Amino acid sequence: MFLSIYTPTYNRCNLLKRCYESLCEEDKNKFEWIVIDDGSTDNTRLQVEEWIEIGKLNIVYVYKKNEGVHSARNLACEIAKGELCMCIDSDDYIATGAVQKIYDYYQENNSKSIVGIIALNETKDKKIVGELFPKNLTTSSLYNLYKIKGIKGDKKLIYRTNLLNKYKYPVYKGEKGIPPSYVYYQMDQEGDLLLLNETVCIVEYQLDGISNNIERDRFRSPKGMVDYYELMFKLSRNFKEKYLNTIRIQSYRKLSGEKWKSILFSEFSFIKVLSVPGCLYFIMKNKRGK
Repeated sequence: MFLSIYTPTYNRCNLLKRCYESLCEEDKNKFEWIVIDDGSTDNTRLQVEEWIEIGKLNIVYVYKKNEGVHSARNLACEIAKGELCMCIDSDDYIATGAVQKIYDYYQENNSKSIVGIIALNETKDKKIVGELFPKNLTTSSLYNLYKIKGIKGDKKLIYRTNLLNKYKYPVYKGEKGIPPSYVYYQMDQEGDLLLLNETVCIVEYQLDGISNNIERDRFRSPKGMVDYYELMFKLSRNFKEKYLNTIRIQSYRKLSGEKWKSILFSEFSFIKVLSVPGCLYFIMKNKRGK
């Protein structure tokens, strides 16, 4: 199996059909579709079981208790059989011919130093999300692409499955807001991504979707966000970045229930003390917008 496409879903039966129909237009011999049902209470199970019965696609359906998309991602990658793995959200669908594009590009350019492919998303009115990759750049780490090159916009990431299983999202009870890049930035140490300047996914952001509720979900996921910003602190390139990431680390530690004494004086450092005013502002700002 070349590619595992997985879709975490929660009460999106009405939207999932569009994703299914788009995948039916692709070469089913090159991919499997893994549907991770994160505790849906609608007709998702019945609908997917009907599609399995029809037999147009190689479908793996798994029902689990609701723990958030990061938990669903962990599970999907554990059961994936493809050499590469990509996520298509339940409110999105695959672009026509995308599986073949990914297959051809990977076969032509793959090497041991490549960890996967990053490609383009576009909206249903055919507008690229963000911007194209620089024409003179064929490979890059994700951190370099976003943090140094300054590329804008949500892109589609397709990684080697074995690496996705090596780097997992932390799962804390009741927390659902850890950013996907927590895993992706760690995989940068394994090698670079191939840059594919072509659309492979059509995205449509829902009002109740993850993208429109990022700040709320992160505020409610303090332990996971501590893990995330501790990683970002390690990747910081200068004092300003270290300072801003320290503010976030300390703020989320406080929001998780830690006492100021523990936060500031376990492994004491000047930058921790310096971050206190910023922490107080961050916490008050987020409480107002909760």
